[in-house]
Amino acid sequence: MGEQMRAHDWSGSPLGSPTDWPQSLRSVVGLLLGSKFPMFVAWGPELGFLYNDSYAEILGAKHPDALGRRFYDIWSEIWPDISPLIDAALAGDASYHENLPLLMNRRGFDEQTWFTFSYSPVRDESGQVAGMFCACAETTSQVLAEAALRQDEARLSFLDRLGAETAPLGDADAVLGTTTRLLGEHLNLAVCAYADMDEDQDGFTIRGDWAAPGSTSIVGHYRLADFGKLAVKNLSAGLPLVINDNLRELAPEEAATFQSIGIAATICMPLVKKGRLTALMAIHDRVPRIWTDAELSLLREVTARSWAHVERVRARAALRELNETLEAQVAERTQERDRAWKLSQDLLVVAAQDGTITAVNEAWTALLGWEPEELKGKPFADFTHPDDLPATLAAFAGIFEEPLTIPFEYRFRHKDGSYRWFAWTGAVEQGSVYASGRHTTAEREQAEALAEIQDALRQSQKMEAVGQLTGGIAHDFNNMLAVVIGSLDLLGRRIGSGDARAKRYVDAATDGARRAALLTQRLLAFSRQQPLRPEPVDVNKLVTGMSDLLRGALGSDIRFETVLAGGGWRTHADPNQLENVLLNLAVNARDAMPHGGKLTVETQNTHLDARYAAAHIGVPAGQYVLIAVSDTGAGMPGEVIAKAFDPFFTTKDVGKGTGLGLSQVYGFVKQSGGHVKIYSEPGQGTTVKVYLPRLPGSEHGDVEVESATELPLGESQEVVLVVEDEAAVRQFSVDALVELGYRVLEADGAAGALKVLEAHPEIALMFTDVVMPDVNGRKLADEARRRRPNLKVLFTTGYTRNAVVHNGVLEPGVDLIGKPFNLEELAAKVREVLDGPTPE
Repeated sequence: MGEQMRAHDWSGSPLGSPTDWPQSLRSVVGLLLGSKFPMFVAWGPELGFLYNDSYAEILGAKHPDALGRRFYDIWSEIWPDISPLIDAALAGDASYHENLPLLMNRRGFDEQTWFTFSYSPVRDESGQVAGMFCACAETTSQVLAEAALRQDEARLSFLDRLGAETAPLGDADAVLGTTTRLLGEHLNLAVCAYADMDEDQDGFTIRGDWAAPGSTSIVGHYRLADFGKLAVKNLSAGLPLVINDNLRELAPEEAATFQSIGIAATICMPLVKKGRLTALMAIHDRVPRIWTDAELSLLREVTARSWAHVERVRARAALRELNETLEAQVAERTQERDRAWKLSQDLLVVAAQDGTITAVNEAWTALLGWEPEELKGKPFADFTHPDDLPATLAAFAGIFEEPLTIPFEYRFRHKDGSYRWFAWTGAVEQGSVYASGRHTTAEREQAEALAEIQDALRQSQKMEAVGQLTGGIAHDFNNMLAVVIGSLDLLGRRIGSGDARAKRYVDAATDGARRAALLTQRLLAFSRQQPLRPEPVDVNKLVTGMSDLLRGALGSDIRFETVLAGGGWRTHADPNQLENVLLNLAVNARDAMPHGGKLTVETQNTHLDARYAAAHIGVPAGQYVLIAVSDTGAGMPGEVIAKAFDPFFTTKDVGKGTGLGLSQVYGFVKQSGGHVKIYSEPGQGTTVKVYLPRLPGSEHGDVEVESATELPLGESQEVVLVVEDEAAVRQFSVDALVELGYRVLEADGAAGALKVLEAHPEIALMFTDVVMPDVNGRKLADEARRRRPNLKVLFTTGYTRNAVVHNGVLEPGVDLIGKPFNLEELAAKVREVLDGPTPE
């Protein structure tokens, strides 16, 4: 400021040139310029104004024009407030003022400020008061902060008082009446009222209010539109209606409604529930009033709290009324519930929030073998199948959000260790879960069986349709090829040997036509329309007779072995076509073992029972001669097996296969009344089983199948663990062993099997599949016997025994039953293993 003063043009200032200033003024100016505290001096009759850098910030936009001007010209807006204080100072009386409110205009708009300052007289050389000195500090922020704190304290005190006085009230109108009274007194209002909206939301009813002395109650019914467009717009949108002066802010006809009930200023707060305007709470004054943000905020909070309290009060009242109504019905409904509880054939359960079972009905004993006391106090998760547990816990947790109305199925453990399927629904009542479980095991088994049958039927229909198509095409091609081959023969005879080049062309064309004829022969084989010459066939002799041919087709890198059952039955088939089938299978096996391996051809007598026949469309139950061709090649995934018999389907490179080899096998077997099945998994090799019907009255005689009464049965204390990853096969094994009198537990893999073994030391035999995901049956048996050295193990597989034994999957001397097996075979084999020597 010193530089500004030196550079300032003082010609127009009442202070004149600084060179003419008296020493007393110079001394004061020197004092304030050297201070960092806001200071100014007003000097002379016209009070010329001088100030320092700190005071320049207080001046705002008035700096630097204020330098040297008259004090009045600078602070004219606050002159009425400070003029008496200035007069006192100029009269020789110093004064001090703390947090004095001043409405200043420093930046082009009015702003409320507060200052703490002192006015002191300044005397000239003659001892007369010639001016006034001021040291000041703006305290606006501090004052506002203290005011806000006091306001918050008052607000909290009011809300505490409101809560204390309304808490014990049990009537909605009493709650709202107390609220309006306390709010009206706290804000010094004319009227405070509450209202309910009409159902159509066009009007509202003020059901109660509080009116200050001199004010009139406004209870009654009103149309919302009469209070103006702004009221309709804001309140319908859930926004508060704030009017400081209705005569100035509203149209005359709208303001007239307010004026008619003695209101000049108002805040009306809407209460919106589920998107609908439900109720109103309003504060009014008889005179115009500038409503503060604090008052608006307080009304909003009081409205929310009050109506929440009202809803609780109303809910409690409704509950009391309901309880009074229900008390007369409790006994009768309790009896009805008890009857339903006892007579229900479904599982009924009550569980705590943590899943602990607190009550069950008698159906648990009938369906699962558990007595109620064995279940109470235990978590239901302890009885849930491990694979179903995550989804079951999630469904249980979801019941606390909404009732479980769509049945949720999971498996619950029977007392014998097996699992049953149940479909559950449930809901939460008074903190407990009430649920009902319907037994669906049989339904699921029927559905799965039906799905398998439908899949088999679709496959059969597809193969039948493709067969008819290919058969028709093959016949047409044979007709055309007959013309081509005959014409080429005639052409060759005409040419003779005179033209060697033309003769070579004719021979090449003839060879191509004959190869095409061979292709149509394969199509006819698939379509089951090829002419067959069936005769009694001893398959052991047939296999032995073509062994050299098969060895030659396989090459030196592939070992060839035959395992021929003694006492083999004969079948009725075309021997030439059967040889073609075996050759086709051998060639396919060779191509699957590019780096060498082993091929096994095995024969045996077998029986396909009614259960197997029901699961395979078009396969009659009965006695069959089985020829199994097994390789140690790459194997096939399920999706390839499903298409393996389709004509022209091949996984070989272009030019290396027609895709008709297995189709020809399929057609021949079906035309011969037999059945063909592929067992394979990637990396585990492949076994193709060809079942041809036994020739009745063959030289070895018919073998009578033992009746069910002659089956070697088990005893209930003999426990068998079935381990099988295929659910349908596992279920058949379980059902069959139960039918044979054994107690049966089950697992779908090695991990589950080891847990069941650990939990049930009474298990005498483990009946396990060989090829399973993750851990195969051989490794499972090794680990099980490490834990239980005396455990007996029976293996089963879709491969033939000899192929599996020499494929590195199992060691020689193990107990094995091949798939498919019937009940008689299973009964005999299980009894044989259980009655055999105990492993060392």
